[in-house]
Amino acid sequence: MQKAFNSSVHPRDEHGRFTEKGIMELTEEERKELLDYLESEEYEWRDGFHISKRKIEAINAGRYKTEMAMCKILADRGFDVYLLDENYTKGKKADTFFKKDCKRDFLELKDTSHDVTRQYNRSVEQARNCFISVKGYVSPSQMKSLKEAVAKNASADEVYLYIGAEDKFLQIKKTAQKEPF
Repeated sequence: MQKAFNSSVHPRDEHGRFTEKGIMELTEEERKELLDYLESEEYEWRDGFHISKRKIEAINAGRYKTEMAMCKILADRGFDVYLLDENYTKGKKADTFFKKDCKRDFLELKDTSHDVTRQYNRSVEQARNCFISVKGYVSPSQMKSLKEAVAKNASADEVYLYIGAEDKFLQIKKTAQKEPF
């Protein structure tokens, strides 16, 4: 079994990674340990959220505008958001982690004009929590499709949806399955 964290370079390796594993491959203990490492990194406070110092140069160069806007939406709604650099793991990774209501976990950011369910399905390969920002409207059939996809996904946790055209922020939780009698 592959060791999750490289302790020889306290704790990042020569490429700046904490682990070779993707976020969805981590055990709960490894996930907690990685979040601890990431939270202890250096961040710049900007627009109500934390930005990895390792990402500041790229942001100052005008990249990551969509991610910045999405972090601001979350921060405005009470999330403590940490925008992460790209090199904390070699595997599939989330864009951020968040803290809210005694919860701390990774959060993948997705932006779309209309294809909400497809973006959700892409996000759960990277993290069990996701935030999808929709530029326009979400139809009732799109909302139904998204809720069905969330209900079917065993690894899903929280889904946050921002509908830009309505300035509406929603939280979709996976509903508990009823046990047969």
